[in-house]
Amino acid sequence: MTERSAPHARTTPARPRVRRGCLVVAVVMCAVVVGGLLVVRQTAHDWTTPAGPAPDVTAMAASASVDAADRTATTQLDAELTRLRRLLPWARPVAQGVRDSCGAAADTQYFGSRPTWGPMVCNRTVVWFSAVQGPLPQALDRVSAALDQGGIQTTPLNGNLLDADDATGPGTTALQSAYGLEITVDQSPHLTQALETEPELLITDSPAAPADETAVRAYRPVRVSDVTARVQVPGYVLGIQVTFPYYSADAPSVPTPEPTDNGRGSCVTGSNDCPGG
Repeated sequence: MTERSAPHARTTPARPRVRRGCLVVAVVMCAVVVGGLLVVRQTAHDWTTPAGPAPDVTAMAASASVDAADRTATTQLDAELTRLRRLLPWARPVAQGVRDSCGAAADTQYFGSRPTWGPMVCNRTVVWFSAVQGPLPQALDRVSAALDQGGIQTTPLNGNLLDADDATGPGTTALQSAYGLEITVDQSPHLTQALETEPELLITDSPAAPADETAVRAYRPVRVSDVTARVQVPGYVLGIQVTFPYYSADAPSVPTPEPTDNGRGSCVTGSNDCPGG
């Protein structure tokens, strides 16, 4: 008799176990990636979000101390504009704009530190537009000489007067950064220089909304049509901006809602636990 050999035992490959192992590794890697992204997001939030509550700029800007400082600044700016007009008697007045606002900004003391709120600063800006006649190089020389004669170069409020020769044609900024004074020279009807590169001149057809942490006390922009309707080619628009910072102080924080008692325990104003919402 011939003996039959026992059949070989069939072995099952360990593929399911390998697949389960890969799945576990993938889940762990996804968790690590998601966790890392959350950490990066939180870190970026900490680096860009100021520590502490935002200052209550609106309340501070309406205070008596700011009102008093603003009145003094207005008087000083009006006197300075009167002096500028006397220095340029041949410049025909066209329009005038005002922006008076207070704001606070978040500052970072050093790289990697969380920003903190700085003091509230109030500025009053007045822009005066007039019409001057060309040729442009001679008109700019005349403006530069008149302002220099008025001692503007030697005033202590930041900056030097640029040479009028730097302006070579229409739409070129001629003089700027003298004691918080900026001057632009442009030509109707487009006023490209004033609209595109000098937003602080307050000349606009669509006034921008105030930024966060900013309280606007007065805002009277100059419309483009106010200028172009009164200055025709070959005349030029002369825009003079004077900015005066008149107040700086730490503003109190915005108050947080206080719990109130409605007989059922405390609630926070604005929540559903309070009577009336």
